[in-house]
Amino acid sequence: QHTMTTYGSIENAKGQRTPSPTRPPSRRRGGLPSFRYSWLALGILAIGLVAAMSLQNRQKTAAPAMSTILGSSLPTTLSHRGASLGAVRDDLPLFMKGMTDPYDPTGNPAGYLVMLVAENKLMMNEMEKKLESIQSEESIPSWVFGYGDMGGQEDFKEVMADMMQHWIHAPIDAKYLKFQDGAGSVLSQISFILTDPGDGVLTAAPGYMAFEADFGIYAGAKLHWIHSNVENGYVPSLEQMDEAYDRSIKAG
Repeated sequence: QHTMTTYGSIENAKGQRTPSPTRPPSRRRGGLPSFRYSWLALGILAIGLVAAMSLQNRQKTAAPAMSTILGSSLPTTLSHRGASLGAVRDDLPLFMKGMTDPYDPTGNPAGYLVMLVAENKLMMNEMEKKLESIQSEESIPSWVFGYGDMGGQEDFKEVMADMMQHWIHAPIDAKYLKFQDGAGSVLSQISFILTDPGDGVLTAAPGYMAFEADFGIYAGAKLHWIHSNVENGYVPSLEQMDEAYDRSIKAG
């Protein structure tokens, strides 16, 4: 006589049920008793509470340092290193004001000219036509869809070397050129490679306000401005560079 045991009853081949033996401890698939899952759930809950308390303390620490970057409070889920950066730029509110209220000679003559953005808006029409002609006349090369030379595509470097020779009036070997997206990231990596924390970097003023962050956030270098004047086209003289160097030495 065949029987099938289930928790709560025993059913025989005729469909008759009789009380089953004592039910063993409930088990899930894999053999873990259910009470172990309870301890696991409690452990996860405790870890979550500790993480929440740590995040709350970190937010209290980070908020004062980061709230001045854009003049308002920001999400403060930052590391202690990130929170310690503080306000790396003090011109961002003015920058955003200029971006949202741009100058136009007829529509908005009282607007702002933002002079620290490297965009080719004045060449937009010419660049649009050029890109459209390339797209219609030439096929997209296969290397575009994968990784290439991390320092720049070879034919691109050759063209850039030829163009740069006209700027400096000297021969340029393309193999010594390296390219990367964005001047900020280039300056950051150069300073990380060439400077030690606390080293000084001299650059001409007036200049880009983000330089201080580009040189300082990762490399820990200190930016010192070389004050120049309009009479010589803001090109620093040797005396002005020496003065900035002496000032940076005194500043440490």
